Amino acid sequence: MVALQFRKRLAEEFARRRQVNPRYSLRAFAALLEVDHASLSQILSGNRHIPNGRMAAWAQKIKVSVEEAAVYAAIERLMDEARRSEEEKLQQWAVESL
Repeated sequence: MVALQFRKRLAEEFARRRQVNPRYSLRAFAALLEVDHASLSQILSGNRHIPNGRMAAWAQKIKVSVEEAAVYAAIERLMDEARRSEEEKLQQWAVESL
């Protein structure tokens, strides 16, 4: 099954590397991506969004094709638009209730 979110693709790559080398750590994966390990942990768990502009660099580092990276970027943009639309609806409902 194809992961539709880049976060899931990162998690799959980390799991693949751990399967090859059980001692491979999150810190090592974070070092490869040039990001703090705590931030990467939050991204992988879904508690934090991938920083703007980092997805392309990370995709290249884990050897994701340009086409696949473009699909992930498009999906992230759609998800951002959906989140923004949902927030606008909630704000409108709050205003109407006041």
